Amino acid sequence: MNRSMYAREKAETFKKELELASDRLWSAWETGTLTNAELDLMEARFQRLHQETGEAECLWLLSEIQIYRSRSIRRAGAEIAWEGLRQSPELKGLHDNYVVCAEGMLPDFHKVNHHRLIAEYRKMVRQHPSLLIARRILIEHLIADYRLDEASIEIEQARPHVGAKGYIVEFYAGEVAYRRGEREKAVRVWTQACERYPDDPMCSFLLGEQYAKFAHYPEAAEAYERSFALQQAPRRIDALNALVHLYEIADDDCMLLHTLGRILNVFAEDYGITEGSEIETYRLQRDRMLAPGRTWN
Repeated sequence: MNRSMYAREKAETFKKELELASDRLWSAWETGTLTNAELDLMEARFQRLHQETGEAECLWLLSEIQIYRSRSIRRAGAEIAWEGLRQSPELKGLHDNYVVCAEGMLPDFHKVNHHRLIAEYRKMVRQHPSLLIARRILIEHLIADYRLDEASIEIEQARPHVGAKGYIVEFYAGEVAYRRGEREKAVRVWTQACERYPDDPMCSFLLGEQYAKFAHYPEAAEAYERSFALQQAPRRIDALNALVHLYEIADDDCMLLHTLGRILNVFAEDYGITEGSEIETYRLQRDRMLAPGRTWN
C-alpha cells in the first residue's frame, strides 16, 4: 500500500470514528444515559487521536463530551434542588440552585451580560473578517445585551459575507428594529426576507424563531409548519421540536400528542429508527400522555 492510500484510509477511519462518537453523544443528549465510564473511554480515545493527528475536530468532540457531562450534572442538581423544595419551599438557596440547574433566568447583570464573550468574538472577526459564524455569534450577543447600535454596525459588516443565505442578516436587522419598539418594521423585514426565499425551509424556520422569541405563538407555529413542509427527506425535526414547546406553553395536549407522533414518524420513515435512545425522550413523553387516568387539557 503506498503512502497516499494509507493516509486516505486513515483519514476515512478517523472520520467514521468521529461520526460514530458524535452520533452516540447526540442520541443520548436529552436522556443522559451514557455512563461516566463510557464517557471516560471516549474522552481518552479522542485525546490520543488529537495527539496523533492534531485534528481540531478531536477538540470539538472533547468539548462536546464536557458539555454532555455538564448537562447531566445540571439535570441531577435540578432534581435534588426540586426534591428539597418539596420539603422546604421557603428556602431561597434551593430556588437559586434549581434556577441555575434548570438554565433559568438570573436577575444579576454581572451574571447575564455577555461582554467577555463579545470581546473575544470582536478579536476573532478582526482576525477572520469573512468568518460568518463568528460574526453571527457576535451579532446575537450584542442584540441579547441590547447593544443595538453596535449590533447594527456588525450586521452591515456581515452583509458581504452571507452569500446565498442573505436572509440571515435580515432577521437580525428585524430583531434590532423590534427591540427598538418598531414592531411593524421588524415584521415587514422578516416577511420580505421570506418572500425573497419562498422555498428555503431555514428562512421560514428563522421566521418562526423570531415570532416565538417575542411570544407571537400562532404566527410562530405557522412559520414552523411551513418550514417543515418545505423539507425533503431525510427531514430535520427542529421545527417539530419547536412546535412541541409551543403546544406545551399553550397546554394544548391534543396538538402536543399529535406533534410527538409526527416526530416519531419522521425517525421511522426518514431514518429507519424505531428503537433506541434517539427517540426515547419523545416516546416516553407520548406514553406518559397516554397513561391511564391522565387528565387532558
